[in-house]
Amino acid sequence: MTGGGVDIIWPDHYPDQCPPADAARAVGLYFRLVDAAPPTGEDTLSHVELKRAGARFKNKDFGDQECMASGFSVFDEQLAAERTREAVGPLRKKLIAKVDVSGSGVLKQTGGNQNHHTWWRPAADNDWGNCEVVA
Repeated sequence: MTGGGVDIIWPDHYPDQCPPADAARAVGLYFRLVDAAPPTGEDTLSHVELKRAGARFKNKDFGDQECMASGFSVFDEQLAAERTREAVGPLRKKLIAKVDVSGSGVLKQTGGNQNHHTWWRPAADNDWGNCEVVA
């Protein structure tokens, strides 16, 4: 992807046509369910990366969802993250971290929840230090 004269280098594990062409440059504050803040360990890996590392999803075939599984789930409102955390049993112990995604990859609204977005980060983006636990 190019924009503003800058080429973005995506991780090698992203499938072809990923991120999607209609994803928008990441800007603003978003909320992510995490185990620690700043995120560490599995929090900093996408589902595809967790599978490749043998940590989770060992027998999972992401199929046509591989591009989404290569990104990170974030919410555009804290309340939406709180509702998701409460609704999904395995997520109830998660923390909610606020993260400024500006300038770090691209976003696209995905799934049935209008507040849910997938955030695709560039290959060189390893800085989770701007996360702050808010709930």
